[in-house]
Amino acid sequence: MDELVLCSIDGAIATLTLNRPGKLNALTADVFDRLRARRLSAAEAADIGLVDHCAPDAELDGYVAELTARIAANSPGSNRI
Repeated sequence: MDELVLCSIDGAIATLTLNRPGKLNALTADVFDRLRARRLSAAEAADIGLVDHCAPDAELDGYVAELTARIAANSPGSNRI
């Protein structure tokens, strides 16, 4: 069966295309669920700006430690929630 929803990514823009020409691309409950449930790879998420950094599992702890150290070095007022 063909994909009901096609996705192409060009830089920071993701384009979703309904692929149901026989049904005039009607938005059904099934198609809507597939739109909401689509999983992105880490690279796709970074490409569209959903995340700002991707790290392999082996490097994640080091990246988090570096990031938290940079945040902690900021002015105490800038770290308030």
